[in-house]
Amino acid sequence: MNKRSLGIFWRSLLCGTCLAGLFALPAPLVAQDGWDDEEEEIMEDPTMDMVPWEESERKKEMEQKMEAQLRQKRNEFLQMLTSARVAGQIPQLARRRLKDPQLGDFSLLRIPGIDLEWEKNYNRTPPKSLQDIVDDITIEAEEEAEAQVRPEEQKRQIRRFAEEHFTLVKLNEKVSLVLRGGQGTSVEIVNQPFRGANDEYVLLGFRQIIKEDLEPEDQARFYPEINAKMKEDYIRNNLGKVDADLASRIDKYIYDNTAKEFRANYYVPDISKPTASLRTAKPEFWIPMKDFVEKVRITNVERLLEQYKATEFPQWMQQQGYYLVDKEDKSGKEWVDEQEKQRRENPMPPANDPNNMYGPGMPGPMPPGMSGPGGPYPTPR
Repeated sequence: MNKRSLGIFWRSLLCGTCLAGLFALPAPLVAQDGWDDEEEEIMEDPTMDMVPWEESERKKEMEQKMEAQLRQKRNEFLQMLTSARVAGQIPQLARRRLKDPQLGDFSLLRIPGIDLEWEKNYNRTPPKSLQDIVDDITIEAEEEAEAQVRPEEQKRQIRRFAEEHFTLVKLNEKVSLVLRGGQGTSVEIVNQPFRGANDEYVLLGFRQIIKEDLEPEDQARFYPEINAKMKEDYIRNNLGKVDADLASRIDKYIYDNTAKEFRANYYVPDISKPTASLRTAKPEFWIPMKDFVEKVRITNVERLLEQYKATEFPQWMQQQGYYLVDKEDKSGKEWVDEQEKQRRENPMPPANDPNNMYGPGMPGPMPPGMSGPGGPYPTPR
């Protein structure tokens, strides 16, 4: 071997030794740190979130979908069940005398001879409030009754008659009367002068008449205190009759015209109140026709929505990937997503469960979707 060949041999050997030493070195720390970062990323996988279902974003998302779907269906029902359509159906319900548990007795809207013209008036706004109508009718009733009764004139006549009729007989004034009591029953006394009176007798001519044998009106002719009381009673009673007649006419006018005016201003009876009527003059038993139609409409829309929730809605929820399961406290049922459903079907045993195959103090198997086959640990790659 010449010197040239020998030099090449040693250079090759030295190069090989260096390469072997290089490959024998431990992996750089940078690579190790990189694996730790990867492990940390795996440990922070959002699928390992253990937030309870009731507080989870998944449940909020599901509820938002449910609300949006129900809101959409409600709008569809509102578009289908228009106010005009409802107004056209109400007369049929009244003829059928329907008693609705939520809305009331529709028969209260039907009296022969009274046509509320639902299809024509259902969306009209009342031009007057109920109280304004009552006030106007009351004024009209009072004016009408005053014109018919003329109460002040009648009262003047009553007072004038009382003054003329209830007068005291003067001494020596001749008196004629008929006895109604005592031994001289039906005895007629004619043109006998009044001689005087005391607490027991009245002296007419030469005849003593026991006070109690005289009629009350005859006693009032001789005794001032009886005369004053008789006059006062007569005036009070007859003035009361005038007032009663006036009030009766006012009430009759109000009864005959107020309900008619309510109807003319597009009000209808509140059929949720059993004593409501198309003829009642009490404003608390009336509501605007427009409001009543809307109440019937909204009530039926909500019923359609409840029917949808009981029939088609569960199918829609299943199509969205949700399941109806028992609540964890067994108080009813609720909708959950697939991940929550599987968690409830495969619950983790408690960490201190002696039967835990992973040993006391170790968590059980993770729910489907979690990283790792046996716990919250990454699978080595």
